[in-house]
Amino acid sequence: MKANALTENTGYLIESFMELASGEISTSIWIVKTNILPYGGSCEAEDADWGEKKVTTDGWKDEGYRSYKDSNYDWKEQINFRIVELTSDGKEILLYYGTEEDNYIRLKPGKEKDDYNVTVKVQIYDIFVDYTECTVNVGPILPGYITDDEPSVAAYLYSSSDNIEYYRKIGNVKQVAMNTEVAGTPMKELTFKSNGTIFDTDPADWGSIGIETRDDGSNITKTFDELWEMYQHPDYGNVSLHNEIMQKLLNFSSILFEASDLVGGSSSVDLDQVAYSIGTIIDNKDFTINNTASIAFKGNMLLLDKLIKLADNDTYPKYEDYIITCQAILRVLNNALEAILPKTAADTPSQLDIYTIMSDISSRQEFAEPNDADLTPAERAFIASQIALKNELDAEIGNDVVKTEITVLLESISHLGKVLQMLNYRKQMPVSTKMGNIDCSQDKKLIGDLIKDGINQDNVKLSFTESKSRSLEEQNVQVTVYDHTPYSWDEESKFITSKTVSVSIGNDNTNNAVIPSKIILQNNLPAKKSIQIAIPIDKTEPTSQMLLYKMFWKTPSDNLIFSITKAVDHLSHTVYIQSKTPPTEDTYDLKKSIEPGDWVSTDEIQIVFDDGLYTQPFNVYIGVRVYLEAPESDLSTRKRRALTTTFVEYEMIGATAGCRVWDTVNEKWDKSSCKLSSSSTINETVCECSNPPGNSFATTFYVPPNTIDFGSVFNKFDLKNNSGVFATVISLILVYFLICVWAYRQDRADHHRWALSYLIDNGPYDEYLYILTVYTGLHRHAGTKSNVNFQIIDGDPATKKHVSTETRTLDDGKHEGFGVGSIRKFVMSATSKINDPSALRIWHDNSGQGNAASWYLNKITIEDLQTDERYLFMCNQWLSLDHDDGCIDCSIPLTDFSETSSFSSLFYERTRENTVDKHMWLSVAIRPEDSNFTRIERLACCLTLLFLTMISNAMFYGQDTGGSFAVGPIELSLSGIYISFISALIAAPPIFLVTYLYKNSKCRQMSRNRDAKARNEKSEPPQKPANEKRTDDLIVHGVNASLPFWCRYIAWFMVTAAVIVSGFFLILYSMEWGKTKSEQWLLSFFLSFFESMFVVDPLKIIVISVILSWIFKSHNESYIKYDREKVLLESKRHTATPVTYLLDIYKKNIVPQKSEVIAKMKEERQQRLTIQKKFIELVLYMIFLAVLYCVSFSNRDTRWYNINQHLQQQLVTPLNVSAGDGTVMFNQVKTASDFYAWADQTLIPFLFPRYQINGYQLTANERLFLQDQDNVRIGPMRLRQVRTVEESCKTQLWDNITTCYEKYSIHSEDDNSYCVGWESPPCVRGQSVYNMSFAAWKFVSSADIWGLPVNGLHSYYSGGGYIAEFVVNYNISRVILGDLYKYTWIDRQTRAIFTEFTLYNANDNVFTYVTFLSEFPETGGVITSFTIQPFRPYQHIGSLGLFVFICEIILVIGMVVFAIRKIVFLCQHWRKSYRDLWHILDILIMILFFICSIMYIVRWIMINAAMDEFEKNKNKFVNFSHIASWDEIFNVFLAFTICLTTFRVMRILSYNERINQMGNVLSNVSRDLCGCFVISFLVYTAFILSGHLFFGRYLETYKDLFVSSTTLINAIIGRNSINDLFFIEPVLGRVYYFLFVLFLLWILMTMLNATLNVGITSVRKKHIESQYGFTDILLSVFGETVGSVMASYKPKDVKEKDKQNKYLWNEDTSIDIESIRFSTDTSKQKLGENQDGWW
Repeated sequence: MKANALTENTGYLIESFMELASGEISTSIWIVKTNILPYGGSCEAEDADWGEKKVTTDGWKDEGYRSYKDSNYDWKEQINFRIVELTSDGKEILLYYGTEEDNYIRLKPGKEKDDYNVTVKVQIYDIFVDYTECTVNVGPILPGYITDDEPSVAAYLYSSSDNIEYYRKIGNVKQVAMNTEVAGTPMKELTFKSNGTIFDTDPADWGSIGIETRDDGSNITKTFDELWEMYQHPDYGNVSLHNEIMQKLLNFSSILFEASDLVGGSSSVDLDQVAYSIGTIIDNKDFTINNTASIAFKGNMLLLDKLIKLADNDTYPKYEDYIITCQAILRVLNNALEAILPKTAADTPSQLDIYTIMSDISSRQEFAEPNDADLTPAERAFIASQIALKNELDAEIGNDVVKTEITVLLESISHLGKVLQMLNYRKQMPVSTKMGNIDCSQDKKLIGDLIKDGINQDNVKLSFTESKSRSLEEQNVQVTVYDHTPYSWDEESKFITSKTVSVSIGNDNTNNAVIPSKIILQNNLPAKKSIQIAIPIDKTEPTSQMLLYKMFWKTPSDNLIFSITKAVDHLSHTVYIQSKTPPTEDTYDLKKSIEPGDWVSTDEIQIVFDDGLYTQPFNVYIGVRVYLEAPESDLSTRKRRALTTTFVEYEMIGATAGCRVWDTVNEKWDKSSCKLSSSSTINETVCECSNPPGNSFATTFYVPPNTIDFGSVFNKFDLKNNSGVFATVISLILVYFLICVWAYRQDRADHHRWALSYLIDNGPYDEYLYILTVYTGLHRHAGTKSNVNFQIIDGDPATKKHVSTETRTLDDGKHEGFGVGSIRKFVMSATSKINDPSALRIWHDNSGQGNAASWYLNKITIEDLQTDERYLFMCNQWLSLDHDDGCIDCSIPLTDFSETSSFSSLFYERTRENTVDKHMWLSVAIRPEDSNFTRIERLACCLTLLFLTMISNAMFYGQDTGGSFAVGPIELSLSGIYISFISALIAAPPIFLVTYLYKNSKCRQMSRNRDAKARNEKSEPPQKPANEKRTDDLIVHGVNASLPFWCRYIAWFMVTAAVIVSGFFLILYSMEWGKTKSEQWLLSFFLSFFESMFVVDPLKIIVISVILSWIFKSHNESYIKYDREKVLLESKRHTATPVTYLLDIYKKNIVPQKSEVIAKMKEERQQRLTIQKKFIELVLYMIFLAVLYCVSFSNRDTRWYNINQHLQQQLVTPLNVSAGDGTVMFNQVKTASDFYAWADQTLIPFLFPRYQINGYQLTANERLFLQDQDNVRIGPMRLRQVRTVEESCKTQLWDNITTCYEKYSIHSEDDNSYCVGWESPPCVRGQSVYNMSFAAWKFVSSADIWGLPVNGLHSYYSGGGYIAEFVVNYNISRVILGDLYKYTWIDRQTRAIFTEFTLYNANDNVFTYVTFLSEFPETGGVITSFTIQPFRPYQHIGSLGLFVFICEIILVIGMVVFAIRKIVFLCQHWRKSYRDLWHILDILIMILFFICSIMYIVRWIMINAAMDEFEKNKNKFVNFSHIASWDEIFNVFLAFTICLTTFRVMRILSYNERINQMGNVLSNVSRDLCGCFVISFLVYTAFILSGHLFFGRYLETYKDLFVSSTTLINAIIGRNSINDLFFIEPVLGRVYYFLFVLFLLWILMTMLNATLNVGITSVRKKHIESQYGFTDILLSVFGETVGSVMASYKPKDVKEKDKQNKYLWNEDTSIDIESIRFSTDTSKQKLGENQDGWW
């Protein structure tokens, strides 16, 4: 019921109706009479002393419990007065509450907008807490201070303290609270006056450090020195004045704490007044120190305890007063919490080291405009890191306070809940109060209602699913919402961006009876990025508009929410995500097609990506591809869904979000219990929880820096930059047409090449015809140009004897020889039928030149044209002096069916047939005779296969599953190899179809006139009369073709369409991919090409051959039926005249060569082959050596020596300086002070230059270089110290010397971490902030920095230690070095200091790893040494790198072939091999090359790992020492390999007589030489031992045995160091040196020379002939080469004459037929065994 709805002193009947759950109506009736308000009084205000006002309330009366007025008694009733000050915004400020009629109050100043006028309202309460009120206009009250003026406010606080102190002394708590509140009034508007320190820089603005924006908007730049000065001396303003104000507020807080204890608990208004005063004092967090807030917490707690007691005992509580008091108390909690919460930012990196911050700034700068601040990345990151560390330190201190006060805060919230619980019970409604950033509510609900309805408060929704409690009672529900999380000390707290919700459900018996299962929190969103794109609505094909949204995914452990608004639901969308580089339709890390469930409204898309996609922060590109849907069949539907405009404006925003719950036991934010729900949107975060460890929830919603862009496929259509694929497509087509010219000519020549040939010795009267088909094998050099003859062994059935026919020449007089894989058909005429051809004897005269002399015969078939009988003679062996048994003749038995049906025979025949016909690529060159499938058609199929493979590869390309690796400049991936293989298989079926059409389509018959015209166009003179018949005219029926001729047109259409369509889309794909991806795809395509040629087709041949040979036990070849009459007529036309024929018969009684002649020919052939072999071996070995030299010396560069000398001159060797220059060089370091001086005066100025040679200051980019401005420092320079442990002295001569430090040992080094100054932990807080060398006192293990043990001059040191890094610039480096010197970083435990840094010279593409080692031995002093190791991690850069990579491939192939041949040889001749020095040398070369290969691979792995680490953060120190050391070892092994490989040339040159003599000299005196070497070694060892014992204490050249040995070796070669020796030991030294020269140089050297002279003399007496000299090899090969060239130009008539006169008559040619049969049977048996064994 609203106020003032009823009239006073009036009776009323109030009737209420309630509908019960059963549906019945319950009625209640009240009869009431209203109260009479206080009456008859007045309110006045007048001025009083001390600036106070006197408010008088006089003459007020009340009826009390009576129902009527009676002035005689009414003045006696109890009346309370409440005085409040009214503000212009309607608020009431309590000034007084009590029974006094005269009150002295202090009013707050009025508002300037109200002309400082103040109005006071007085409320007069009766015993029923009903009141009447009067208003008094006090008039203007001016403030006693200047608003927002620190000195004025400070003076006002001091002046107000007198009144407060007065009332405090007299115990007037109300006046204390009133005056304190008025005194604290100016604090709310007081600004902390400061010029702004560098520590106020937000982490999001770190990229702009160095740029200061003025009030007028202009920018000024700051140098590093200015920024460093700002960091060291921040301008905090008037610090003393600030401290005065803070101290005064602290005093006020203490006074109010006393007031909280003294105030009476009889009225909530009194408590409210004190609480409000406390809240006013701490209302400004900039001036509220931790102690002030802590006291406020405690005083507020006292007030809460009194308020709880009051609420329990108050009979007529006034709801409004309690709510106001609760708000005042909550205001104290809010202000105190805000004052102690440290300043945090979600943009702060998780790690605050300079390298992480440098990477963070680099990522953020991609979203910001570039600035012109003259700062290097390291300088900017250093300033930011120092700011972050300082703020982190302040946050840690603040969090300690928060952690201490959080218990009071939570207890206060719990007590406040009890008060609200009482109000909830009285009012029977939810009660809530909010003040500032804290909202607290209280209610009472059943568990079932909670599960059903949940909780909704302050834009926070809580849902519940189940409860562990089965209580049927109502539960107290307290929900507290903090805008700023109070749990700030955990590392995750800085990422909490949402409100923190704490839920407490239970009663006296249960606690946390129900835990929320779903929490929905609202998100604060910035403005979304929008972009307008054009969509071609009038087209039906999909577009390729790609919108790119770039953001910095700072917390990969959180989910990513991506929102697209103003989206058009008629369009399709696909989202791609990729780190570092923009995604494309083929390259991405994650792809998501938008589905109907992703649309949250008609124009908004929401997508939630799970966490775990990345493990570290990255710049992430989110690509949204917008395209038209596929056209529907219904035209009306398409029209209905058409857009009205072609321009669409999209808005996009991405944010990361994660759910957190506060673990009350471990006191940290837990990530695992609550997960982000898929129903989360960009506007609200939904968390789903399962068994959370606490009841406080929050989210980490964060909108990272972002930008937006878009691209289109048409923008990438740039042939200039994407010409790779386009050029490949065009080149393939051009190459195809060029090869077509050759194929066309070969197809035309095939008609003449495969035409029937007629034997040159056919008789003019022969009537019986046979067709001889000769098959040459497919082996290398299987063809021959030798003259071939044969005899057919005829078995007469009547006499049962074997008769040999006459010798026939296998030649037609036109075509010379038999090509590899050729099939030639000859017409052989005979006088009569050969009754039973049982064997065939065939031979040749070995007259071919070079490799054309040998012949591999596959088989010969003889076909009887009269009876169609066929005879098969399987040979499958070499007729050669070089192969098998070295024979050039053989007898071949007739092959029966059992032999042809064996698996080995069938497999061989089918493999041969499939190789020349089924292999797509080989069949172009070796097309079979009986095929309609021409070479041009086969070539077209090859082109189609290429293009289909390319387009199928392109469709799959980009679906990378990882596993990529690089081999030199070529980058491969497992998925790429897989895709290339799948592409080759996909392209196979269309090729099979086209091939089938070509093979089975009939050929068009050409007319004779057309054929004659073609011959005329060729301009070749006819070799026969014009009426000569074509071979086609002689055929009765040939190869069956089942398809009509026009099917070839279909095949050609398919080929043309496949090539054009594939080529077009390939070019489009390449334009979309871009240059880099197109080049990577070309590599994958070439893999598919080679797989098709060398894997798919051979595999297809083998599989088909195996299957057919296994299933079908016979091989039916297709035969051509010839017309006998026509063939006979053509045969007679080709025969000679009868007279000529008779003369030829006499000359052609030809038989095979005699065995003596063959033996001589074989010997000459072997000599010739040996000559060729040795010469080829020499040439190949010289090429191999050249390649090995190229690979070896690519690892070294002559300019590296200049780098070494340059660094030595700058840092090591003293220059010619003036006498007054005190610069210390490294070889002058003798003490620790010298080391500091060298680092300060020489090293740091060289590595961190400041000025040019003309005195001008270097720019930021120039400061990245060294002082020489040629080399760049890669990462920081670092000092790494290794220390020995402290232990008790073994011998104690003095009592005060009990601690010793022994010699350093890796196993007992000091590995403890210390504080600054080698103090034991715990460290003083803030050392990492205020001491730059803090990290130098912490131990780092070698495993953490890839450190390797190092062998120094004095000891062996580990790869870890204590590291001081110098990364920023000259000034900071000197500060760090100064701290190291100040706190004695080098002390008695120091054993070595490594000064390490890496340089890069872009001019030479070389890295240089530099190490300066300063050893501090336990004996005192400093031992210095250094290593400068240039190396080139990128070996294959540019054209030279590609050449080196090709050389490496050639080298590996050559060594593999060499190793295989050597291993086979060793397995065959292992006993003989180990006695030969050259074979042992070959084994050593193989072992060394294997070691070098392993080391090369390991180096490649280490370089990739190091460069990957370097690419992650190019400013961080990457230890290249292991790479440099490994490179040195690798080159040592490589040098040994080159040495032995070069020495092996002598083996080839050993065919030279002089080389042989040198080897024989050493061989003859080997025993004597061994004796000389043994004696020399003994004498040499004796002088080493004695020299070390004599002079090791005094001279460095004899300090140990190894150094003594090198000293004596130098003496042998003339590099004497005898001056020091003679100076130390004048007598003993001279005697020692004289004896050394006498024995080792005079006597032993003379013995060695005499031994060699004996060997030379003995060798000269023996004449050694070399079988083949080097000169002989060259002359022989040269003569053979010239002879071959001259022979190729021999006139044709000379060739014919040679053929006619090649053989002479031999009377001893009769041979027993039975012996031939026996030899043929033996050959047959051997052939079968060989074939079966092979299979």
